[in-house]
Amino acid sequence: MNAAALPVSSGHLKLFQTEKTYSITHCLTAAKTISKASRFIKEGKASIGIYPEGTRNHQEEMLPFMPGAFKIAKKAGCPIVVATLKNNGEIAKRAPFRSTNVQLEFVGVLDKDYVANNSTVHLSDTARSMMEKSLCS
Repeated sequence: MNAAALPVSSGHLKLFQTEKTYSITHCLTAAKTISKASRFIKEGKASIGIYPEGTRNHQEEMLPFMPGAFKIAKKAGCPIVVATLKNNGEIAKRAPFRSTNVQLEFVGVLDKDYVANNSTVHLSDTARSMMEKSLCS
């Protein structure tokens, strides 16, 4: 299998955050990825989990959120389930020989009407605020 095809075939949709042109034919543009992800949701083919920071973060504070996650929800007309992961940074340090306790907390839901009636910036700010409150408790 071509390594460039691996993210798509394994259930991942790569969302590029820059305007660069990529030569790998299996990589989709951000707009196509957003459309494809929203179509999967609308057709009931997938529920999609997204790290809204857009990259790994090894700091205590969250990085700025990328708008793609919120654009997908708006285009799909679906709610956003806001959740946090605690201690997931330890997985790579301990794997594969030692287990790691990771805490997943569902913080709340932004219902589909709220998603439809607010900007992606507002949705991002709201989700971030919910997550920060959860992580500080």
